[in-house]
Amino acid sequence: MLKRIRASSSFAYIALAFGIVCIGFSAIFVKIANVPGSVSSFYRVLIAGIALFPIWILKGYKVPSSRDLGLIFIGAVFFSFDLFCGIRQYCLHPQLQPLYLQTMPQFG
Repeated sequence: MLKRIRASSSFAYIALAFGIVCIGFSAIFVKIANVPGSVSSFYRVLIAGIALFPIWILKGYKVPSSRDLGLIFIGAVFFSFDLFCGIRQYCLHPQLQPLYLQTMPQFG
C-alpha cells in the first residue's frame, strides 16, 4: 500500500506543496523569533542534517571516501558563506533591497 502511494504522482505533488508551505512560513517564524539570520540559517541546515541522517543510516549508504568528504566540506563552507553574506546584505543594507530586486530578474 505504501509503495503504491509513493509511486503515484499525487504523492510527489502533495510533498511539493507541503515543502512550499513550509518554506513560505519559515520567514514568518524567523521574524517572530527575532533571531539573527546567521543563527536561523545555521539551525535550518543543522535540523535538515539531523532529519536526513537516519534515512542515510537506514538505506545503508556507504561512508564517502576522504576525497569526497573533502569536496563535501568545501561545498558546505561555500554554502554557509553564501547564506551568511546573503543574509548580512539584507540585514545591514535594507535600503538596497529594491536595487537587488530590480536587478535579480536580469541575472536569473
